[in-house]
Amino acid sequence: MSVRCFLNPSEVERLHGLKSLGHNMFTLPGGVRLYLAEERYYFELSDLDEIPPSMEGLVEEISVLHHWKGARREAGIYREGEVEAEVSYQCTSTEATNIARLQVKKIEDAKSLVRKIMTGVIRPVESYEGSQNGKSRQELEGELEAARFGESKLREHVFAFVDKMRAPKQWLWCRKSTVAAELLKIVAKK
Repeated sequence: MSVRCFLNPSEVERLHGLKSLGHNMFTLPGGVRLYLAEERYYFELSDLDEIPPSMEGLVEEISVLHHWKGARREAGIYREGEVEAEVSYQCTSTEATNIARLQVKKIEDAKSLVRKIMTGVIRPVESYEGSQNGKSRQELEGELEAARFGESKLREHVFAFVDKMRAPKQWLWCRKSTVAAELLKIVAKK
């Protein structure tokens, strides 16, 4: 589990003993190492670490990235109360890895939700694996082409019917049933 604890920038500026190590790295008394990225200070924790008591009041947001192997979990958005996780997976030729990304206020909330996802106790509120409504562009283009082909064939049959009606001695006695029968023959040829 990779954990980044982002700090309130105005509070960091007021800290005493903040020393630059160069390359956007800083250190505080007590050995806490800070990093600066996109104008935000943060420090990193491992899955077993707790937030140092001296830093608890400074933490504004916690970003968690957790990878695990084992049973594949459904990709999507998982939610428990106010805590939300986005779960995806990555496959290689030999194994699959689940990936959970969370933004939380308390590390305990992240650990609780990740544990429920890993054990399969919770399902996503929004699944990325559900079927999509509608058709693909390729399917729509195929249907359009079929409709155009059908229209051209229908035109051919209508013109053939009109020509047959205009032929001399073909329709001396015109009745509705005769016309309907002739139209049915044309439609049946499609």
